[in-house]
Amino acid sequence: AQEVFTGWQQDQAKQQMLSFLATGTPFNGVWTSGIDNVIVDALVESQAPLVPVVGADNAGFVGQLSSVKGLVGAAVTNPGSIGGAGVTLALQILDGKKPAQQTVLVDPQLWDNA
Repeated sequence: AQEVFTGWQQDQAKQQMLSFLATGTPFNGVWTSGIDNVIVDALVESQAPLVPVVGADNAGFVGQLSSVKGLVGAAVTNPGSIGGAGVTLALQILDGKKPAQQTVLVDPQLWDNA
């Protein structure tokens, strides 16, 4: 596994992916958070084998999942801010603070575009 920080800059993310592809290091997939479409662009432009890509549910990436032949992946409707809120809540619970209320909104949905 490899992790890089892109600074949320699409051009930087694409360049990092192209640099990684140039190493020839094998990998089985890519998990992104909002920079997904340029990762797919890098895979296509470098003619690298397509691997599963997970990203955000933005229009560019969702369109690629439907239009790029051989691309498989998942568009997640769970923005990073939700993860941050979860960490905050977890830290509060670990400190012995009980949440004021409990709301569970879990209704995951999966679609197959094939």
